[in-house]
Amino acid sequence: MSKKIAAGAHAVVLDVKVGSGAFMKDLRSARELARAMVAIGVAHGLAVTCELTDMEQPLGRAVGNSLEIAEAIASLHGEGPPDLVQLTRVAGAEMLVRARRVRDTKSGLARIDGAIATGAGFAKFRELVAAQGGDVSMVDDPAKLPRAPHVQSLRAPRTAYVAGIAADQVGIASVHLGAGREKKGEPIDHRTGIVLHAKVGDRVERGQPYADVHVAGKPGDADAITMVRDAFRWSARRVPRRRLVLGRIATP
Repeated sequence: MSKKIAAGAHAVVLDVKVGSGAFMKDLRSARELARAMVAIGVAHGLAVTCELTDMEQPLGRAVGNSLEIAEAIASLHGEGPPDLVQLTRVAGAEMLVRARRVRDTKSGLARIDGAIATGAGFAKFRELVAAQGGDVSMVDDPAKLPRAPHVQSLRAPRTAYVAGIAADQVGIASVHLGAGREKKGEPIDHRTGIVLHAKVGDRVERGQPYADVHVAGKPGDADAITMVRDAFRWSARRVPRRRLVLGRIATP
């Protein structure tokens, strides 16, 4: 919030995550944090919206640098995972309302959908990458993004429903793969990470892949693969899908 206030923002939309993969593990704590953020905004004349969103499982399907960039590009082409697209639409529509570019949320959602359908959203992303000296050829062709030399597919031992995915374990596994840092200054391997083929509520047939682990031959690879495997809980019975948006706290 201090950075946003110092930068001269007039409105801020925050995604306050709740669950095992977030700093706030329960909804009560997340609400307290959201109220604090809103109070800071009020004290500085800033409009603030906090969307409380579920992080009991990873958002989207990709975990890792190049993998997430490829997923973001796919989303801008209208081919993103439903939960990632939903969250982006909710936050984007609220920002358009706060910026007084649209009258209401419905109009904001339509504006975002239109930007994806026409390719305007992708064009703006490409423009931003170019302005910062990035290689736009990778934006145009995500296959050029750095790739891990090996992919280990995890396959369902039996037909079952995904009952849960421990987001914190998946995140720690990605660090072991080299996709994140344990200590300041450690190098990041942009190639590595995890791609989920199933989320909570999905039915997975025996032998089908439910996750791919992108590895680069590091000492922690085996532990990371085990962690991803153990992060999944299974049920023989149908499991309801998780609700993504859990609440909203905002200034008027």
